[in-house]
Amino acid sequence: MNDISELVSILSGLLAVVAFLLVFYGPVQWLCVSYARDVLFEQRDAVFDLAARGILQFGSEPYEATRDEMNGMIRLAHRLTIWRLTLQRAFGPHAYTGDIELVLAELPASVRDQVTTRLRQARTAMALCLLARSLPALILLVPAFLLWRISLVGDTAIRAADRLFAPRIHEAVQAEHESRARGMAPA
Repeated sequence: MNDISELVSILSGLLAVVAFLLVFYGPVQWLCVSYARDVLFEQRDAVFDLAARGILQFGSEPYEATRDEMNGMIRLAHRLTIWRLTLQRAFGPHAYTGDIELVLAELPASVRDQVTTRLRQARTAMALCLLARSLPALILLVPAFLLWRISLVGDTAIRAADRLFAPRIHEAVQAEHESRARGMAPA
């Protein structure tokens, strides 16, 4: 009798783990990507609206650079994971030069702030997507997130995450653009 109840406990535990993994690596992944892409589309549309209202010029270098950055993030949202980003950063080309920030520096301060806010929100959505799709990152970061919410230092943490992830996301976008230009299939 004791052996059967232990076997049932082991099997039910294994079944629970398998069910959790199926849900996490299925619908949860799709929801994370869907959320990130939704935010990215909203932010790209907001930049388009700035241009439509005449605040930002269509065809200008800041508009084109911002649009290309957001389109690249939209294209990569479903493929980019924290592990691919880490491997690309460690072994791939390091193409990031911070050029989008230099291009945006040409804009008047009020317009630059609006565009930068849109880019920051898009990058934050991508960073959250990357982290939420990684089980090890969640295991490590959920306690840190709870401490962050308790201590209410969120704005500083968001700026730090933007500085951490923006260059890496931009590098991945640039690497894809370069591989497409060379006629290579995306990774």
